[in-house]
Amino acid sequence: MSSSQLDLDTDFYFDADLFSYQQDEFYMHLDQLEVAEGAEADPKAGCAEKKAGGGRGAQLFIMDGTFAGVMHETSFRLSNIPTDVDLPCEEREYAKGNIPAPKSLLEYETREFSDEEIAFSSFTYLIDGARIISSVLPTISQAGEPSDHAATAANAKLVSWVVHLPESKKQIIHESGKMDEVNFQAHMLINLLVLYLHRPRSRLAYSGVEGSSKCTVTPSSEQMTRMRQKAYALHTNKTLSCLETLLGMMALPTPILKHTPLIICGVAMAIMGQMAACNLVLESNKAAEGRERIRLGIGALKEFTEVWPLGRRTNLEMKAIGRELLNIPNANGVRTPMGTVLGQEDEFRTVTATLT
Repeated sequence: MSSSQLDLDTDFYFDADLFSYQQDEFYMHLDQLEVAEGAEADPKAGCAEKKAGGGRGAQLFIMDGTFAGVMHETSFRLSNIPTDVDLPCEEREYAKGNIPAPKSLLEYETREFSDEEIAFSSFTYLIDGARIISSVLPTISQAGEPSDHAATAANAKLVSWVVHLPESKKQIIHESGKMDEVNFQAHMLINLLVLYLHRPRSRLAYSGVEGSSKCTVTPSSEQMTRMRQKAYALHTNKTLSCLETLLGMMALPTPILKHTPLIICGVAMAIMGQMAACNLVLESNKAAEGRERIRLGIGALKEFTEVWPLGRRTNLEMKAIGRELLNIPNANGVRTPMGTVLGQEDEFRTVTATLT
């Protein structure tokens, strides 16, 4: 396996440079998760068998939805598959073998009616975020009218995820100072979905240069035309808020490389959104704060360049796009064309592949 691939627990290969995967192997593993008819189910299968059965199925579900978002699809295959598998427990409980009785999906879906606040595992909230992906993706290619029914329904799910989050899950860092990585991924996913949904309907109009990045959700021609992209205050405010949250998460006290490389494109999307905000809507003092967030995001991508080829390419893309959008020359005082930068990166990768 090459250095540009990640061997996941599920044994299928993910090309971190192109964000593509071998679908035949992916769905082969999905088929292997089917329980033989008549087999007895472990009452704690939702947690005790996280690496097989329901747990592996949940991981595949999350990965399928994530890949669909990164690759700009409007749906993903596993989104409508019914399940009655119990929900997983916390990672630390599984690691210690201190496994509680599992909670059911029905309990989670009716949590708002409970007299007492119920805290589910971080993995459960990540799974729910992946379920919301199927509601957000179909809205990406739509014209962006604020009264759009699908967008309204998707927004309701995102807001509900946040308002019903227990206090213990609103904090990504434990009292011990340790990062809850699964909770980090859940919050990252929800905020990225907010960005997916609201930016096309906001004042943060897309620039043509953003299309040069593999991480950009390609906007429609209507969204590309600033004169026709109406200024909707609600969507703009939601977009600005999630950009601040997404890039702020890169400042949490944990090494960037401990995060999944799946967030690389998410960070890039946030950086490009913040660039648009600095250009189009933020006043001078707020724009200065926005520039600091851009710097923070590019710094996070720089950390990923140490391991991931996609991180290296995306880092170069963001720098080139930033120079274009923010009118910043390079060290020689010359604005380097985007194609030249990426051509140099392709040449670098060719030489590197020859030497390895």
